[in-house]
Amino acid sequence: MWHSTFLFLTFIHLSSLVAGSILIPPFHKTKYFEFDIEGIMYLGKTRVSWSEDLTKPWNSKRLLLSATLCEAAWDALKRDPLLRYVGKGTCILEYVHKGDFGILHMRLPLHVVQSYGVDQTEEGFGAKVKKLVEGYKPTRQQYHFGNGIRINVLTK
Repeated sequence: MWHSTFLFLTFIHLSSLVAGSILIPPFHKTKYFEFDIEGIMYLGKTRVSWSEDLTKPWNSKRLLLSATLCEAAWDALKRDPLLRYVGKGTCILEYVHKGDFGILHMRLPLHVVQSYGVDQTEEGFGAKVKKLVEGYKPTRQQYHFGNGIRINVLTK
């Protein structure tokens, strides 16, 4: 009895691995809405300045900086009535200058952004995110972007 059940479950498992089968829908590539935040970084109210080279992606200070900047950016985006429901996507610190300048690359699932009716243009989305990120004031000592940032929408 158990042998036939095992064979049946094995058959179901193997047939589910075939793309387009009844059990697993055909594979589709997830598209993302991508944008960059470029600007001067701050720790609390103090402008940061790095004397060491943070261009290496495995540098532990760069990883910490990336994580806290991402958290600050997501916290800022949650203050918008539409963007708060989009949820978190992915985020990485793409570039860090030896001084105080950084580029944060963020992406959200495109179908989610479209389902909430978020403006996806450079002017509309960029202005909204710029206002949210520049207006964000962390409640604790946290890395964040200051005023004068630039938003680049990469998804066209």
